[in-house]
Amino acid sequence: MAALKNRLPHIKEKQQYIDALNRLAMLSHLRYKDSCLVYASKAMSLSEQAGYKKGIADALNCEAIYYMSVNNYLSARYFNDALQLYRQLEDRENEAQLLMNLSVLLYTNNNPAEAVKYIYRAEKLSRSLQNDSIRSIILSDILTLDHKLPLAKYKAYYDEGLGIAKKHKDYRMIISYENNRGTLLYNDGRKAEGIAILERSEKLADSVGCEYVQTTAFMTLGEMMLDLKRNHEGIAYYEKGLQHSELYGYPESYTIFADRLYQFYKAQGDSRSALKYLSLLQLQQNKIQESMSKSGFNYVNYVEKDNEIDSLEKHRDFQTQLLIVLGTLLIALLGIAFLYYRLNQSKKKSASIQQQLQEALSKHNTELEAQVQFNNMLITVLAHDVRQPFSNVIMATELFTSPNDIPEDQKSYILKELELTARQSMFFMDGVLSWIKSKESGYAFGTEPIHLAEMVQEANSFFVPVQRRKDIVFHSAVPPSSVLNTSKMVLLFVLRNILNNATSYSPAGASIDVHVTHSNDYSTVSVTDTGRGMSAKAAANLFRISHKQESKGKKGAGVALALSYEMMARIGGSIAVESTEGKGTVFYIKIPTDPNLGSTAHN
Repeated sequence: MAALKNRLPHIKEKQQYIDALNRLAMLSHLRYKDSCLVYASKAMSLSEQAGYKKGIADALNCEAIYYMSVNNYLSARYFNDALQLYRQLEDRENEAQLLMNLSVLLYTNNNPAEAVKYIYRAEKLSRSLQNDSIRSIILSDILTLDHKLPLAKYKAYYDEGLGIAKKHKDYRMIISYENNRGTLLYNDGRKAEGIAILERSEKLADSVGCEYVQTTAFMTLGEMMLDLKRNHEGIAYYEKGLQHSELYGYPESYTIFADRLYQFYKAQGDSRSALKYLSLLQLQQNKIQESMSKSGFNYVNYVEKDNEIDSLEKHRDFQTQLLIVLGTLLIALLGIAFLYYRLNQSKKKSASIQQQLQEALSKHNTELEAQVQFNNMLITVLAHDVRQPFSNVIMATELFTSPNDIPEDQKSYILKELELTARQSMFFMDGVLSWIKSKESGYAFGTEPIHLAEMVQEANSFFVPVQRRKDIVFHSAVPPSSVLNTSKMVLLFVLRNILNNATSYSPAGASIDVHVTHSNDYSTVSVTDTGRGMSAKAAANLFRISHKQESKGKKGAGVALALSYEMMARIGGSIAVESTEGKGTVFYIKIPTDPNLGSTAHN
């Protein structure tokens, strides 16, 4: 990867440059997953401009690999599009690779029967390839996916695949075949020998930087240790695998490790530990579900997992509630025994107490559900709003670490931009913390005099780099004299989310305009863009938490907009939207002139 990056600026021929970008994307996917998407997207843009079909197919393949287990719908769509292009180009090697990738996607999506069909189609096609390096990977996948493979066939595929890997000095595949050999020996009854091989291959994978293979070894070793009732060692391997999956961006492995840890602790009756891993599992599944909703493809909600979390929370408080109920019943029984003649009154009292307990339990459950929803929304907002400034920082640091010399004036400019981004990010985090504290105090937001023109520029500063790249013209007609007495944190949060939407969904060369009007009771800020707009149905549901966005593949602010709507209501204001498909969108932010309106506007 380092050699390719150094060579990239010196490649003059366009198709060779695109091939290098796609190669970088492919190499990145096992360690730098975000870089995989960045390089693939750039290669796709250049390939479409040049009409280079192979470049488009390669970029689609890399994008599909990036989305695997994050958005399986997009992954399958891109794989199939790439497969059709490779068939048009009669590129048998990449056709075999795509069939193999589709088999892995089907397997991770819990469809093993179809996965086996696709991997054998890839194997059949790979027999006639001149470059047999891809066949080594296909044969390794067969050993993993086909659990009904006869032993003689297993050994034949193993020997052939290992021989190809050694011929090409493909250390990742050599270690993978060692993992398979250890598993085979373990299943054949030579358990200690199999475990020893896997432990050696795990250390070898770590030493040569094969993190994905090492993660796979953690999973297999964890299974073996639990099978031998060596639970402590097995759980330790699962936890290492979970950490590796999160560190290097393997969502499919992360989900499996989290689920197995949850199932283990659930079976042990350890509710606290089970809840911890179930929460991690659901968080990962919610990310996948959110990505699915943004691509226009809906999956079944994880209602069963939500119910399990609720059940675990109730189990934690069960003993306390049981003592309360038993104490109440004891008092009632003593009253009945001591005052028999007041039987009817005692019964009524007992019924009243039980009703109070039921109401208290119902209230507790409602508060618990609200807290879970609040935490999920908070995580989503952090993931949405913190990513943009971090992306700016990463791009700037990549410029400083590149081999090309950067003029001093440009360095000074970049450092100022980094400082501004860091300060704005710190303010954003302070705002989020204030939001959390306000929830504990009944959503009481503090007010202060705010210069609206400065606030608009501050909110938009997050998105200036993107607007420059897309040639979007940003214009604020807010006069410097406009001063509002309101919550700075709320208004900045709302403005930033609306400007983010306007920037994200506007095409190159579009415009974004901000105006303000004043009345006796309210000031109204309007944000107008000339983007693609939205349907009347989408606009009507835009501020609902359950809204499934119509955008495909782009990062939207569905939850953040719903939170913006709620926060404006807390300070006595409101948000409205008008939009026409193909023409653009106008957001109206209505802010009360009298800050006391916010104290009674929303219960």
